[in-house]
Amino acid sequence: MLDANAATRFRLDILRTTRTEFEARYTLEEADGDTTETGYDQSFGASASLTHDFGQFEGRLRAGAKRPAL
Repeated sequence: MLDANAATRFRLDILRTTRTEFEARYTLEEADGDTTETGYDQSFGASASLTHDFGQFEGRLRAGAKRPAL
């Protein structure tokens, strides 16, 4: 049985109180039965966020996408 997972994360400090974060994910799994022609299921995902610190409070805007198994 073959399973593989990969993920990466990157943080960029724009200002002292503002930062962005980026994340990407990849998964490869052996398919159950004959769900795909290749015999493997792959999925991809990515997200990005912008965070600002307002003292005792923090505001965050986040967006992401995930592509299910091919």
